[in-house]
Amino acid sequence: MLRKLLTAMFGLWATLAVAIQPAKADPAVTGITIASVPFLIWALFEDTPKTRDPDLISANVGLYDAVDDELQAPTFGMEYRSNYFLWKFKPLVGVHGSTRGQAIAYAGLRLD
Repeated sequence: MLRKLLTAMFGLWATLAVAIQPAKADPAVTGITIASVPFLIWALFEDTPKTRDPDLISANVGLYDAVDDELQAPTFGMEYRSNYFLWKFKPLVGVHGSTRGQAIAYAGLRLD
């Protein structure tokens, strides 16, 4: 438990040290990243789940550029989440688009 706590605190410290440097990143994105890093580091030290979720397909809707309020547009997407484990990670693929004509296809690993 102490090792996990120290690792998470080190991750937060390292993230803050990098975030202090001047960058062209949006402050909201920087804040979300800083807040997420300790949770990611913590999850890496958790035990691999003993049960397996089924393959999942998810649909989502949202609002693009909700923070800046400049180019807001409704968004939509679909994602396939595999139940196959690669160590502690599970693969995923998806597509996402908006009513402004923006679209993206992605693939990655998620930490469960």
